[in-house]
Amino acid sequence: MDYSTRAILLLLLLLARALAVPAQATTGTSLRTTSTVSAAATASVACNSSALAGSIIIENPNGNDLANSAAVVGGRLNITWEYNTGTTVPKTIAIYYANIPSSGTITAASYYENSAIVSNLNGATTTYIWTVPSLQTGNYKLRVVGDGIDPAYYSIVHTGQSQCYASGQALPGTSLVSFIIAGNSQLVSFSDNYGPSNSALPLHGGLGVLALVVGLLVAI
Repeated sequence: MDYSTRAILLLLLLLARALAVPAQATTGTSLRTTSTVSAAATASVACNSSALAGSIIIENPNGNDLANSAAVVGGRLNITWEYNTGTTVPKTIAIYYANIPSSGTITAASYYENSAIVSNLNGATTTYIWTVPSLQTGNYKLRVVGDGIDPAYYSIVHTGQSQCYASGQALPGTSLVSFIIAGNSQLVSFSDNYGPSNSALPLHGGLGVLALVVGLLVAI
């Protein structure tokens, strides 16, 4: 084989390789899929994987405490919370509620299905009096969120991503035990020596809650 023939074959081989590479890059869907997965994996990495978050602890209402385990529509419910040791006090607080369905299953997103009870509340405040609106009778839980930091909810609405937080930044506080909200029609009146009752007033003490519980049992 002379020199010119070998040169022509070499050029043809190089040309064939050059034409084959673009075809593989543009038609291979696995390459695009890999790129997408890699981008999502990068986005899901926390800003600081060693960050130790703080926490918010809801104290009231408390389903385990008879005197603070129920509220009535039109009445006032005292919501209180505290920050765990080492938690940086948030600049703002937002409070959300969720009705517990018969299945008993709720997620972080359940609390955002309704308008917030309050938002942009000063973070140094650890109490809020809620005038209970017209809600259906049932079991409820609260979620207290500081500075909009709610990684569990964020991961639901931003699939494959995580919300970053700094060390000491407060993660949301959620009611450990549900509490009852009932309508005025479910309050039971009974005779006493303390003058006329007013069902629009907030419930205070064990007697008020006992009347509410009895009313619920009667309704059932």
